Amino acid sequence: MKFQFFMVTGRGYTHIKTLQAASLREACREHIKAWHSRASSCAVVMRAPDGKRYSYNDSMGVVNA
Repeated sequence: MKFQFFMVTGRGYTHIKTLQAASLREACREHIKAWHSRASSCAVVMRAPDGKRYSYNDSMGVVNA
């Protein structure tokens, strides 16, 4: 499955990368890593193949479930 990562800026969304992951949990782990490694104060969100957006807290919930 393909997951999209975006940085949220004052001007909107900027695509960072596309991730191929076998599961939602794996993608959420990568989302959390991307969040912690960001170089700016902008938030990183992830969009699943079904269009649902995941915030940092959403991904933490999936990983810790």
